[in-house]
Amino acid sequence: FTDSLGREVEIPTVIDAVAPSGFTAQQVLLTMAPDLLVGMAEQLGDNQLKYFSDGLSQLPVFGAAFGSKGDMNKEAVAAAAPQIVIDTGEPKKGLEEDLDNLQTQLGIPVVFISTPLNDYATAYTMLGDLLGMQERGKELADYCDNAYAEVEAAMAAIPEADRIDVAYLMGDAGLNAIAKGSYQGTIIDL
Repeated sequence: FTDSLGREVEIPTVIDAVAPSGFTAQQVLLTMAPDLLVGMAEQLGDNQLKYFSDGLSQLPVFGAAFGSKGDMNKEAVAAAAPQIVIDTGEPKKGLEEDLDNLQTQLGIPVVFISTPLNDYATAYTMLGDLLGMQERGKELADYCDNAYAEVEAAMAAIPEADRIDVAYLMGDAGLNAIAKGSYQGTIIDL
């Protein structure tokens, strides 16, 4: 399988056990293939779990391989025996090496699927091909294309001068600013 970074990763012919590399991957995989998950990056709350089968609340929590926490319990991932680990998000400098290292440490194939807000359709198409779920991938790709086009059209009708300014702040004290043009800020930018 050739991932979004151009890495060629040898994968099983049929995949029925998947682990997310972190929080973004978990979100994407919950929409695509929740029944294939063998663990979670973080526990879902009751308000989230009501949309899924009861089994998700019983899955082990691995943490995240990358990002500010970088607390993935690699032993727990290996013990859950996924056939593949899927990472999603923004391609960053050094990510290819990080994924190769994670794959070596786990002894499990690791693939990266890029998920820019304006092209989730490609991400879902790739996931559909990867997981043998082309129909579900196309359904989600079409939904994303249509939703993005609808929002773009609505925003195009609002003159720049009439748009409000927004500060996207996070953290316990609300002092961590998400910068304009950043991966995390694309929804606000739109």
